[in-house]
Amino acid sequence: MDFFDYANISNYFTDGQTLWVNYLVGGLCFAIVFIFQSVGLYVIAGRAGYRHRWMAFIPFLNTYYIGVCGQKNRCFNIETKRVALFASVLEAVLFSAFVLYFVSIHMVTPHLVVVDEIRYGDVVYYIQGLPDEFAVMRPDLAWAGWCYEHLYDIVLWWVDLIYTLLLVMVLSSFFQTYAPRRYFMYTLISIIFPVQGILIFLVRNNTGLRYADYVRGEQEKRYRMYREYTRNNENPYDRNDYGRPRDDAPGSDGKQGEPFSEFGNGGTDDPFGFDNSPSDPFDDLGGHKN
Repeated sequence: MDFFDYANISNYFTDGQTLWVNYLVGGLCFAIVFIFQSVGLYVIAGRAGYRHRWMAFIPFLNTYYIGVCGQKNRCFNIETKRVALFASVLEAVLFSAFVLYFVSIHMVTPHLVVVDEIRYGDVVYYIQGLPDEFAVMRPDLAWAGWCYEHLYDIVLWWVDLIYTLLLVMVLSSFFQTYAPRRYFMYTLISIIFPVQGILIFLVRNNTGLRYADYVRGEQEKRYRMYREYTRNNENPYDRNDYGRPRDDAPGSDGKQGEPFSEFGNGGTDDPFGFDNSPSDPFDDLGGHKN
């Protein structure tokens, strides 16, 4: 499908009448990106030990092989290879339908007439279409007229939407496997711009892994960095004014320490070691403390 994307992009730089130039530019751009993608998949499959690496160089099967190389991560608990197989089948159907659509355009173009016009100030835009009696005038081209007027809106638009959703799932699993740190960005760029082959070539030397293992490794790395930081940098807020751990600091017993215990007061309230506890008011009657 990238072929038609490149052809549409080249249409912005031509007068729209030389369609063969658009197709030529689209074919060249598609060939270049396709070669990059095929080489990238071939290298990845060789490193991972996947079989049938020749599929990387066959159109449509190339899309399926993206799912083969990204099978370590599943698409919403569905095997990535199965989703990629559906995507490759839809891609073949879409390509055939688009070829039929463009052929019908070329066949009915000589019979187009002005059916409506839109005015924006002094500028007039004419809308062309087939006359109502076209099917009667040219019954041999009735199928082309139907394809020209209805094929895109009824079939191609919806099939292309389903194919795009499946491709998002396949590319997301693939880039989660070989570019987990930037998988969302790579997937988004591949959908907006037809450059997925270039991105696949860039990650060809990366080691594939499960995304869950990548997340676990990142968490362990951050935890080790935190432990190293706390080991080398004592937290000043975990100590009181006397340089001892706070009562509520981790590992403390929660009891208030005596700041003058080093003077030998025996844990009494007086800093000089005298017993300043109150006397028994009934001491004269033969009582005793406590």
